[in-house]
Amino acid sequence: MRIAVASSNGREVDLHFGMASRFLIYEYRGGELTLLEERTIDIDEDKRHQWRKVLDDLKDCDTVIAVQAGLKARVGIEEAGLKFVAGEGPVEDVLGGYIRHLEFMGSL
Repeated sequence: MRIAVASSNGREVDLHFGMASRFLIYEYRGGELTLLEERTIDIDEDKRHQWRKVLDDLKDCDTVIAVQAGLKARVGIEEAGLKFVAGEGPVEDVLGGYIRHLEFMGSL
């Protein structure tokens, strides 16, 4: 499973989905979480609602974690077959909580 995490500094989940210009791309497989890459998205910081551009650059992922996403963006994410998870705080904590939740729910 590939997880894209919106982070401005590589340490915190701290960006809104539609305005995120940087994502950490992780792979979770066999109980192991591995950072694959830091992906930069070319957005115009002066414009709002760039979620389509962001989504196009993340279509190889299964889940997106960001502080929040607007309603249209959430619908677009779902229609693209990805799952959106709202989270904020240290990347390690947010990812750990998400994975523990999936394990608890039997989704892994």
